Amino acid sequence: MSGFFKILTERVVPRRVLAYLWSLDAVDKISTWAGRLVGNLTLAKISSSILWADEGLKESDKAVNDTCGWVRSKCSEQVLRVRDLRPGDAQLRSNEFAQSLEQGSPLMILDRSCAWVEQLEFGTQRMAVKPKEVLHKAILTLENRRNELLRELDSISLQIQNQKAQYSQLINEDAPIHKLPNELLTEIFLDCQQISARSRNKNRSQTPFQVAASHVSRRWREAILATPLLWNTVDFHIRPMNHVQGRVLSQLGAHITRSDTCFLDVSLNFHIVDQLSSYFKLLGAHSRRWRRLSIVTKHEQVEEISELLRNAEAPILQHLSLNIGKPEQGSLSPRKPYSTVVQNILMLGAPSLSFLRLAGFALGNSHPPTSFVTTLHLDGWTRHYMAHDQFRTILENTPLLVNLSLNQLTFADPWALSILVPINTNDAIDIFDSPVLPSVQTVCLESCAFDEPEIENLIRAFPSVSYLSIDEAMPDIFFMLLPNSPETEPETEPARPCPWPHLRTLAIQDLQPVDVTPLCHLVYTRRNGPAALTKIQLDRRSRTVLQTKDRLDWLQDQLEVDRNYVPDPWPTGLGYEDVHDLLE
Repeated sequence: MSGFFKILTERVVPRRVLAYLWSLDAVDKISTWAGRLVGNLTLAKISSSILWADEGLKESDKAVNDTCGWVRSKCSEQVLRVRDLRPGDAQLRSNEFAQSLEQGSPLMILDRSCAWVEQLEFGTQRMAVKPKEVLHKAILTLENRRNELLRELDSISLQIQNQKAQYSQLINEDAPIHKLPNELLTEIFLDCQQISARSRNKNRSQTPFQVAASHVSRRWREAILATPLLWNTVDFHIRPMNHVQGRVLSQLGAHITRSDTCFLDVSLNFHIVDQLSSYFKLLGAHSRRWRRLSIVTKHEQVEEISELLRNAEAPILQHLSLNIGKPEQGSLSPRKPYSTVVQNILMLGAPSLSFLRLAGFALGNSHPPTSFVTTLHLDGWTRHYMAHDQFRTILENTPLLVNLSLNQLTFADPWALSILVPINTNDAIDIFDSPVLPSVQTVCLESCAFDEPEIENLIRAFPSVSYLSIDEAMPDIFFMLLPNSPETEPETEPARPCPWPHLRTLAIQDLQPVDVTPLCHLVYTRRNGPAALTKIQLDRRSRTVLQTKDRLDWLQDQLEVDRNYVPDPWPTGLGYEDVHDLLE
């Protein structure tokens, strides 16, 4: 009794006379259980609501009632399963213990109390022995409940999305544009795509119009997917990241499929070293649909590109632009001529090819048939030079040539190098000395610092020029276009015919102040003859220089002045944007 009494007096209630319980065995068991309950397990705290009789048995009824109340409040009708005690009575409910307290004698009460204490002690021991299993089971229960709630939340979110989609569809049906027929809606889409394509050339991160518009509504998506002309333009930059992910290859396949049987305008810019064959295999299967084909790569992947084009059937191909390899920075001394300039791609013919650009390593390695080419752009390779016979062959194979662009080309001297006696002659390389192209009417010179002999050769090579565009790099041109130039002929000699007698329009960029007087002299000298200039085009800088010199008003009195000159994309009148023009 002393152990139980000590626990009660030190931990729970004031000192009491425990006259109600006189069984030492029961007291010891209760004392042991109470010590574990209060000192170790701390499952419940015996409070002052448990009142033990302080004067024998005269308050036993009140003690019984208080004890029953404590049992009900602490146990909360909990069922303790004890299989080792009382085989015939595996379950002992708290209310049964309370009834025993209310109905039984003190000995029965003690017996019931000891049995209930033993069962409670055994149950708490079982709980204390395996706390990990109990906690693990509780965690699993909570996780299952959480997963159920998450699934329910996802289901609700999906229902909300479906309801919003149906609501948006009803809203779209009320919009005026929804009443437009599909034919008119498709024409609007085509116009918007052309406008969007121009801005996308400056911002590659912009989403293509047809992709963005297909996300507006179901009807728009169906109309866009059913319009092949919205998908026949293929313009992709293949970078290492989207190449590894296969995103561009899948997009290329989608464009080819959705464009149905329409012609294809293809522009591929490769930033990868190898594995181009997967793209070319997909593209080569539809070569009969090529209308424009532009391939740019910074690596010398000549063989893979030649394999694509060597035996390709391209009956409607009009535009071919090949830019292979990245030119070296700076000026390198050419060491060897270009490999070949004869036809080695499109061997089955290209009867519609009218625009051809060969840049970098494509020049000298990938030459298509040029019988019907009217626009030719040759961009040189600093490690090679072009022999005179090669250049002649190129020009002779393009009988319908109208527009010619030459950039970074190094030409070899066409004459023999063996000189028996040194003589004082001009040893400049005359690139236009032999060919004469009377069909050329437009010449645009940018950053071409030609001297007088080269300008004379230029005038001789293109006698029918009617439009000339120049910049500040060639100031001598103003004197060379005079009927009798004092720079090249003495005053005693008879006047020679006016150079470029068909010249009518002169376009000037970045006019320098020192060139104002020569320009005005040229206009004044030619105005009274059959070779008079009729129009001059000035950019903003040139117009400002003439205003500063007080010559702009005078110039306007002599001929038509275009004060807002912006150079047209080369060549003039192409009809579409050439995004791979290297001189832009």
